[in-house]
Amino acid sequence: MTALPGTPAIQNAIPMPFFGTTPFAAPLLGIIGGSIMFVTGMLWLNHRARNAMANGEGYGDHLEELDDEDEGQALPSFGLAITPILLVIVSNFVFSKYVIPAWNTGYLSEEQYGAVELKAVHM
Repeated sequence: MTALPGTPAIQNAIPMPFFGTTPFAAPLLGIIGGSIMFVTGMLWLNHRARNAMANGEGYGDHLEELDDEDEGQALPSFGLAITPILLVIVSNFVFSKYVIPAWNTGYLSEEQYGAVELKAVHM
């Protein structure tokens, strides 16, 4: 998720003021990078799990089976499962484009708040 456009990751947020970009910069590269990270990560994890199982490693002293009570339960749909991720990306877009730029930050120039301008705090 850290490479996908619009995701709030610190390594993406730090250079934004210096380059004048947003969390949505380079969406194609972000999608490609996120896909590479996901695919190679899953390949590596599955490879390590297969090696561990072949070496007799596992978790506890039980068979690798589902319980009878789990067999009849339906999994949530793909749309419901991806809703939290989409909610974060959409919220990030709305806040960065509309909500935060509309804030009245004039009070920062008052002495009790350090008599500073927002641009000085931003960088």
